[in-house]
Amino acid sequence: MNTTIRSYGAPQESEAPREADQSAISPAREIGSGAEPGRAVSVLGPTLTFRGELTAGEDLLIEGRVEGSIDHKGQNLTVGEQGFVKASVRACRIVVKGRVEGDLRGSEALIVEPTANVRGNLYAPRVGLMEGAKFNGSIDMDPPAATAASSPSAAEAESRKAQRKKNDASRSSEE
Repeated sequence: MNTTIRSYGAPQESEAPREADQSAISPAREIGSGAEPGRAVSVLGPTLTFRGELTAGEDLLIEGRVEGSIDHKGQNLTVGEQGFVKASVRACRIVVKGRVEGDLRGSEALIVEPTANVRGNLYAPRVGLMEGAKFNGSIDMDPPAATAASSPSAAEAESRKAQRKKNDASRSSEE
């Protein structure tokens, strides 16, 4: 089988296709369902560990370890089979093939592949949980609720928390 390998960015006119063996990875194929050839892809390799807030605008393939939060503005975010993510994740389309601990919020779709192990809640209008995948959490496919859940500001959350405390305190004093 002959495979054409292209650069991670847009193909250049002068670039000639090269022959490769069957183990060659095409970034567009690896990203998952909506990737297009020529779309920029960032890869966090298996030896990379990232801690903190990760933001990205291009398609992203995570084969390493990410801890913290991921705010992805591109089309496709894929956690590869070697990837481990311990973070809250926001993206347009999310494909999980590896391990994730944390909530996943997809504005379009979320797919949990058979090789995946997910511990957290899934929020997206379309969710695919493939046979064989390990999953522990809840799924919310109500688009308005999923959108609202993915965008509350810290101030709004604090305000609701303070109001609950106030209500609890007034109920306790009435008893």
